[in-house]
Amino acid sequence: MAADSQVSTLAISPPSITDMAPKLGNAISIGYVTQGTKEVGVISWNPDFKQGIFGIGLNVNIPLGKDNAPTGVESVVVRYAEVDNGSMGLRYGVLDNYTIGQGMLVNNYSSRTKGSALLNNQQVAWKGYYKNDMIKVEAINSWSALYAVRVTEAVHPMVVLGQTYVNDPNGVEVKDPAGNTKNFAAQAGYGLDVVFPIWPGVQPFIDYSKLDNHG
Repeated sequence: MAADSQVSTLAISPPSITDMAPKLGNAISIGYVTQGTKEVGVISWNPDFKQGIFGIGLNVNIPLGKDNAPTGVESVVVRYAEVDNGSMGLRYGVLDNYTIGQGMLVNNYSSRTKGSALLNNQQVAWKGYYKNDMIKVEAINSWSALYAVRVTEAVHPMVVLGQTYVNDPNGVEVKDPAGNTKNFAAQAGYGLDVVFPIWPGVQPFIDYSKLDNHG
């Protein structure tokens, strides 16, 4: 979608059905997408379905009026599909506010496309994890080709060792509100950190992170 697209919405959220299994949720928004001088109304329906360890959420976009579909607006977007039993999980969907480790390499990452007013299927990522009492492994792979792997190990009740590797082989192209484009080169990096969980909410750490061929 063009960078100058804008959207405004009025959200209508019917109550979720929580007293029966499976669990269902719905949200409806009515908004307008502006592209240049053209303004088109769009109804977005966001159903959620969860049962046990499985869950799925969709984004269904319905343009108002015949032949009025705005450029880049997809009819059905998978917001997320997941399976998670608490010890291991796999999720396909939009990532928001994702931080790896202490945030030195990846901090507050979002897989959403900057400048896009509505979701599309190119704004998603895979995220998986496995954990037990001693170790946790997590990994992500976004549609925009950001890869990351992190392993944490409880080597002592008061010492947790973390190891991170991140790779963005394609680089990033970002457009600002004025339409100017800034390119960021492909980049990889790795990090090693040690966390000391001495008290709930008090976890001092030591972190060493480095970008390849940079500093």
